[in-house]
Amino acid sequence: MAESVLPGRLVAGYAVGSLGAGLYATVPGILLLYYMTQTLGLPMGLASLAILLPKLVVVVADPLIGTLSDRTRSRWGPRRPFLLAGSILAAVAFVLLFGRSGQGPQATVFVHVSLSYLALSLSHSLFAVPYVAMPAEIAPDPAARARIIGWRMSFVFAGVLVGAALPPVLVSRFGGGAAGYSAMAWVVAAVCLASMLGTVWSAGRLPSGVVAAGAGGDGLASALRAVDYRSALAVYFLIMVGGGIASAAAPYFVATVLDWPESRLGLVLGGQIVTALFAMGAWARAVPRFGYVPSILAALAVSSAGHALFSLAGSADLPLVVGAGVLAGLGAAGVQVAAFALLAETIARLTASSGRRLEGLMTGIWTGSEKVAMALGPAACAMILGFGGFEARAQDQSAEAQAAVRAAISGAPVVLWLIAAAVLWTARGALARSERSG
Repeated sequence: MAESVLPGRLVAGYAVGSLGAGLYATVPGILLLYYMTQTLGLPMGLASLAILLPKLVVVVADPLIGTLSDRTRSRWGPRRPFLLAGSILAAVAFVLLFGRSGQGPQATVFVHVSLSYLALSLSHSLFAVPYVAMPAEIAPDPAARARIIGWRMSFVFAGVLVGAALPPVLVSRFGGGAAGYSAMAWVVAAVCLASMLGTVWSAGRLPSGVVAAGAGGDGLASALRAVDYRSALAVYFLIMVGGGIASAAAPYFVATVLDWPESRLGLVLGGQIVTALFAMGAWARAVPRFGYVPSILAALAVSSAGHALFSLAGSADLPLVVGAGVLAGLGAAGVQVAAFALLAETIARLTASSGRRLEGLMTGIWTGSEKVAMALGPAACAMILGFGGFEARAQDQSAEAQAAVRAAISGAPVVLWLIAAAVLWTARGALARSERSG
């Protein structure tokens, strides 16, 4: 299919749903652990379990959702019914997640948050799995897929920017505490619902046959036998665990290490996210030119440099914090564009060679792995802070606790990214196969 079939307005219409998806990924990733420990009063151990357990369910659910969307036959096509259901249900679940009063037994709070987060995760999967599968179907070549993914990731990082900057301000504006978080959730859910419904509408404008149902069949074994797919999956998993640790540590870094008000969290992350947003176009052009492996390695090096600088910052070092964020954002943009372009290529290669429709299944495995990684990140962050003696709700933290926060935002992510780079370099031969097939 020629790229001209998808003019800019349709590409933008497809991509706008990533604004909501970015918000849903960012707000819990940054605020949920902090909300549970500092507002609801859950111990670190229970709070980390409340995040981790729902994601263990999602790792099974996402491939099933992908397989169902591959096999769905409807006048709306295979993907659009899932997009609509996910858009509506995720908004409801997000409001429930941050709508809990701080009063009540810890067990009751734990169950409420766990179930609400599970509902949000599953609802988000209904939208995200078929959504992420679509570039492999609607673009004919690597350059076209990179263009679509660049657009999509631009909206993702716009959502990340809004999700990092706006919710802390809204919580403060609405009075803080549990009531502030609840009011914030209504505003964020409304923005997410509007953007995701925009994608639902635009998906109906795609040319006939772009998202046709295709062949069914159980392709799990075929997907997992593909060395390039397995390698890309492992690398991306390690990268996202590191990112999850750093994101969960950010509010603690602001409040305890920098000794700044919580509302300045958006300022700390602003340079990172704005840089990522504006770097997307350049990365989308660079990845097809230089290749997946060099692009991801370069992006990891830049991200690691940025997070290493965070460990040097103090309360008076605003330029250093912003500069570290700029480097981290530049690297994060490259990782996302290159990794998802690589996913689209491996899907296109395996689908063509097997003669089966595998887009939804392979994307479901990928997104399920990503969500587990993003849950392991806060859980690992909680463990690091726990080992350092961090005390929930305490105004003053020990030097050991502050060192643990620095390790969570800097040391642990960099170590994981170095491991990811080593795995990527080892698997470079297998990954080159997807580039040649594209």
